[in-house]
Amino acid sequence: GANALDMREQPRPVAIPECSAELDEKGRIYATGRRKTATARVWIYPGTGKFTVNRMSMIDYFVRDFHRDEVTLPFAVTKMAGFFDVWCTVKGGGHSGQAGAVRHGVSRCLNEWNPATLRLA
Repeated sequence: GANALDMREQPRPVAIPECSAELDEKGRIYATGRRKTATARVWIYPGTGKFTVNRMSMIDYFVRDFHRDEVTLPFAVTKMAGFFDVWCTVKGGGHSGQAGAVRHGVSRCLNEWNPATLRLA
């Protein structure tokens, strides 16, 4: 199989891969992410890249750049940035644990969306 470096060299896709999972009534995929004592409930759906955490913009919720980079990493690795909107709630733990939990949930959502093409997240 291809490793992560090989995948990063591929051009950015022009459309969202086909969804192979069951969507809820609002057209979303749900996954739970956990890290340390933090738990995140994450929904993703086709959109423009809007990222909402606990009803706040991700930029307002995660003050540190490291945490912002961490929660968006699955989109960077799969080159899906700007194709999905994220809505999540997260509780427990500190900021780093919460960022890791959100990242875990986003990764699981992307994998659920299309395991064949979005497996690396």
